[in-house]
Amino acid sequence: MGIFLRIYVGFFMILLVSWSYADAASRTITVTNNCPIALWPGVHGGSAINNSNAGTVCASNNDCPSGAQCISTGGGMQCFWDSPMPNPPQSSQYKLEPNNSFTFTINVPDGDVDIFWSGGIAGRTDCNGGGCATADCGSNEGACKPGVGFSTPSNVAEFTFSKGRADYYDLTIINGINVPLSITTDQPTATNNPYLCGTPGNSENHGTGSNVLAGCSWDFVPPAPSSAYRRVTTGGATCTTDSDCSDAGTVCGLTDTSISGNTPGLSCGKFLGYWTGDEVCARNQSYSQPPYNCATAAGTGTVGNLYACSGPYSASCYSNDAQPSSCCGCVNWQDAIPGMVPTDPTVVMQCVAQNPDWVSKVQPNLVWLKNACPSAYVFPYDDKSSTFSCANVQDGVNQVNYTVTFCPSGKMLMPNSQTTEIKKIEKKVLNDIEAPFTAPQSKDKPQ
Repeated sequence: MGIFLRIYVGFFMILLVSWSYADAASRTITVTNNCPIALWPGVHGGSAINNSNAGTVCASNNDCPSGAQCISTGGGMQCFWDSPMPNPPQSSQYKLEPNNSFTFTINVPDGDVDIFWSGGIAGRTDCNGGGCATADCGSNEGACKPGVGFSTPSNVAEFTFSKGRADYYDLTIINGINVPLSITTDQPTATNNPYLCGTPGNSENHGTGSNVLAGCSWDFVPPAPSSAYRRVTTGGATCTTDSDCSDAGTVCGLTDTSISGNTPGLSCGKFLGYWTGDEVCARNQSYSQPPYNCATAAGTGTVGNLYACSGPYSASCYSNDAQPSSCCGCVNWQDAIPGMVPTDPTVVMQCVAQNPDWVSKVQPNLVWLKNACPSAYVFPYDDKSSTFSCANVQDGVNQVNYTVTFCPSGKMLMPNSQTTEIKKIEKKVLNDIEAPFTAPQSKDKPQ
């Protein structure tokens, strides 16, 4: 299964229900760039259930719902929702300069429909006629190619819009991270449940009492060897630490070619973001280098199966009939990272079972992700602590609008070593400011 479907099929699952609603005009997603560099925000439509309510397979556009088209994906024909164009029209190439915004409009169809659009938004970087350095979606600087998801590592804002019920949305970093982002709605967040019209990716805490969801710092500190979690450009000299990289603007990290070739060692290059175990193992299931060890046997499958919750470990450990020997992906985050997610089990469900192989081999490589952004998806079954919903139903029609903000705190993603150094400098500056002032004594002052 391709990158796009591997992540989105579960999230964009569509209930096969028909509802009667009043007609509505449109929904709006405003995209704001608070980053210090230009971005090319991309939006792509997710897979759509065909008109026969029998999966996503199609033979022509006539088999797909209004607002979707039949696309060849290499593995057959499938229905995908259309990707909206940005407004104003002059932003047709999608380039968004710092401190600027544009909007995407998704029309709400007439008649009896439920789900009328699903898709994702990501921040593409360094785009030109040859493509984008991160989050490329097959169209250089323009609209994402239909049926094509974002190249990874990249984090994505995901949406499923309902005409007359609550929408569902989330921020996923399962496939890595390239640009910090947040999602906000035009509705107030519920005080007793931060997942109702909440703000994934935002730096502020939400909720009260036992239902506080911590904000995202976007300061990632991977476990050792931390350099192996950095994605860098190819072609640089071999390295073991940043001090081995003499070229300006380069750090020590892991390249795409090293993963595809199962090559040991790291290289100097420009920092592009962070790898995750799920993404590395999806690129090469035979990748045997630490700390990922994708091909290593784990029970009846491999470590790669555990990261992806695939093969013999495709069942969720949250399921009522979950078995510890065969289920996948469950963390009681309330205990693993205290104070970061709500402790009320009616808000964030507790595990039914836990697979000891998953707990020992995968969970330690997820904690650094959840620590930096508690509201984000970090593994395929992280729904219970990472899925948000929002509704503002008027006359039978949901009318919620959204804002996706890139760099919500105004800063780009940085390599962990630089983040640590900057924090040390910030702490010293704050200490100097807060220290009591003592006037210097003049050398000429009589003693």
